[in-house]
Amino acid sequence: MPCDEFYVVGEGETLQSIMDKCGDPFIVENNPHIHDSDEVFPGLVIKVVPLNDG
Repeated sequence: MPCDEFYVVGEGETLQSIMDKCGDPFIVENNPHIHDSDEVFPGLVIKVVPLNDG
């Protein structure tokens, strides 16, 4: 199931789990306010741009 354009990080989520869930391998590139994966915390809002398969 695709994610909305803006995604709120939940408890226990990581950038990798969000990338897998939302199908967006470029979350860091699309969110200049995230400088490394340790900066992800519950309540953080990130932009998600899922890849389209067709």
